[in-house]
Amino acid sequence: MLLFGLCGLLVVIVIYLVIRTQMLQQELNQQKLWQKSADKQRRYLLQNMGYLSAELQNNLIKGLNKTHQHRLISQRDYELALFILNNTSNIVLMCFEKGLTVQEAMKKLTNSSGIDMEELRKFIAEQPNPVRMAWSKNQPSGFIRACSLISMTGQLDVPQTISHKQANKDAHAELA
Repeated sequence: MLLFGLCGLLVVIVIYLVIRTQMLQQELNQQKLWQKSADKQRRYLLQNMGYLSAELQNNLIKGLNKTHQHRLISQRDYELALFILNNTSNIVLMCFEKGLTVQEAMKKLTNSSGIDMEELRKFIAEQPNPVRMAWSKNQPSGFIRACSLISMTGQLDVPQTISHKQANKDAHAELA
């Protein structure tokens, strides 16, 4: 009798393990299906991001060329800005696809070109405050905004702010 009870218990355990294995197999198949779907969607989104960033890049370069034609930007600044804008699409895709920051993507691109990263830093430091603020975010959204502003350099009407102390001095000087 004890032997039949033990065999019954073993049969119940085997049945439980078989059912559990089948359930895990179904979950695994479902996860594979979701993964394929997510990968397909990611590829589709990256492809469309590539198209959008390439179109944006073309529009930004057109704006920079107009600025250069009107002699609103020096030749050195034009070349640096053109390097940045020519690589806008690559930088954006590197950031989204590989999870890089803008600075890391720029380093990779400058390593393979004749442009020095320090020269780019100086160029950005010379830009108006909105460009520097957008660039300092070190994220694709800030980079795109900075590129948009760079393409309009010379056309920007950025008011120069003065310190409160200087404004107070000027106001007191006028009163005296």
